[in-house]
Amino acid sequence: MELISKIAAILAVLALFLPTVAFAVGVPPTIPLLVYGDASLYGVTAPAGTFITVFNGNVTIATTTVNSAGKYYFQIPASYVGLLLTYKIGSLVAAQKTCLNPAQYASDKIDLIIAASSTPAPTGGGGYTPSIPPATTTPATTTPTNALTPEQQKVDANKDNKIDVLDFNTLMINWGSTSANSAADFNGDSKVDIFDFNLLMINWTL
Repeated sequence: MELISKIAAILAVLALFLPTVAFAVGVPPTIPLLVYGDASLYGVTAPAGTFITVFNGNVTIATTTVNSAGKYYFQIPASYVGLLLTYKIGSLVAAQKTCLNPAQYASDKIDLIIAASSTPAPTGGGGYTPSIPPATTTPATTTPTNALTPEQQKVDANKDNKIDVLDFNTLMINWGSTSANSAADFNGDSKVDIFDFNLLMINWTL
């Protein structure tokens, strides 16, 4: 009888934990906020490779670089929702904005602009200070291309030959779908989940 009582007690304890575990497995991952936009320095497009950094106070949240088209993007963790964030081009403050809730807004377009009247911060502290380009400098032009790789074509949800925020929005709208025909099921496993999100980030062409 004592053995049976012990087994019954163990089963009772397990019964308390099993529903909690089952619920935790079904909770979808927290989606970050996608922040993107154009970056310009003193009236011209910021050159490729220019550092873009976002801060909360003195804490660095994310860092990226401007691409050849003068654009940038990065992901802001959902834990910063409602907090005022500071965006810098190099060592210069370009914008400040409260972080949106990714559960309500899949993305936030923030154009970062350093005006010609801005005074560059002094160097010496390890920060990057962009130089003022000559007045004759013009933004580099590139020949647009519509050639996507086969992998990128799978992630191009709206078939506009770009992997950008519109495809991200499609992913958010269809998040959790188990339909085999979902436009956001990028890996073809009949689920729209974190694996499709990873494919989108890997193939991003903004």
